[in-house]
Amino acid sequence: MSTTGQRGRSSDGSGGGNEERVEKIRLAEMRMRMAALEREKRDLVQAKMEAEERLLRYAALFEHAPVGCLTLDRRGAIVEVNQSGASLFGTDRARLTGKRIELFLSVESRAAFSAFLAEMFDSGRRMFCEVEASSKEGAPLAIELVGMSLEDGRASHLVATDITERKRIVGEMERSREELRNLAARLLSVREDERTALARELHDNLGQLLAAMKFNLAWLRRSMKCVGDPEKRKAIRAKALELGAFIDDAIATVRQTAGDLRPAVLSVIGFWPAIEAETARFTARTGIACAVEPCGSPKRPYTDKVSIAVFRIVQEALTNIALHAKADTVRISCTASEDGHTLSIIDDGSGIDEAELSSPNSLGLIGMRERARTFGGELAVLGVPGSGTTVAISIPIRHARRGP
Repeated sequence: MSTTGQRGRSSDGSGGGNEERVEKIRLAEMRMRMAALEREKRDLVQAKMEAEERLLRYAALFEHAPVGCLTLDRRGAIVEVNQSGASLFGTDRARLTGKRIELFLSVESRAAFSAFLAEMFDSGRRMFCEVEASSKEGAPLAIELVGMSLEDGRASHLVATDITERKRIVGEMERSREELRNLAARLLSVREDERTALARELHDNLGQLLAAMKFNLAWLRRSMKCVGDPEKRKAIRAKALELGAFIDDAIATVRQTAGDLRPAVLSVIGFWPAIEAETARFTARTGIACAVEPCGSPKRPYTDKVSIAVFRIVQEALTNIALHAKADTVRISCTASEDGHTLSIIDDGSGIDEAELSSPNSLGLIGMRERARTFGGELAVLGVPGSGTTVAISIPIRHARRGP
């Protein structure tokens, strides 16, 4: 027997066993690969089913969303639109698809939309825009657009919402608020007119009556010399003096009341002297030091209407300081700018807190704000607990006077 036929094979036949083991290993590896491929196939099928389900859900959401959903290209042409979006623009999807959305907007809205579209694609941020379109009936519709470009920058998604009713409600609320402000201004004006009439009535009638009483009392005192009995004359004199003191008090009260009802000092001595006189009375009444730093024309820096309103605000602010602030000093200052004047009442008291500022029961603050609004001004109140409160009144330049 040839020796070559025995090569690669051991005498005990172990060479054939090695081949069988190798074959088994290969078969096991193939089975493992097939099992892995089977698992990957199942995972892919599952992922495909989930993706299709998500796509169906998205398609249903897109189709039946109560707001308009659109996809636009960079030119603003409509690539895709749902039924709500088509209804919003008063037409069907076939007419919208492929058309530039600007064609369905009002002429006045197109420039704003073009700027919105360009910035949305350039910035990649979510953008907002309000445009106007026409309904099927031809009535104007206010539409709010919210959009963002896609990552590849070739298209953008937009959500369109009809805000016509919301704007109508907001407009009605604004009109109602304006009517209430006009009513408040009218009531303040009527109250000032009534105060003026009452002050005039007090001065002209009651003041004259008290003056006549004092004149008659003086006559009575002169006539006491005719009374013979010294004791009676003394008693009558004491009563006359007492009555004279009462009349003097009544005259002073009438003058003070008339002045409170209608600050005549505004027209007599001027705005800033009237403010200084008011702060002097405030200091005498409360013991709180008060400094005044005027600006503008010393006598008549503002129109009569504004002068009265600002004077009343200062009075109310000083009253609040006396009642609540626990202050040691008050400073009333005025600064001028191109827009007008800002008059500030600053105290070093306890400081008003946020709850008091926003409380509907702070009627004094509400009244001060309404007075400022009557002439187109604004009133701001800033309180720092433990450091005092600042009341700032902005007075538009149109109400300021340059001359005396």
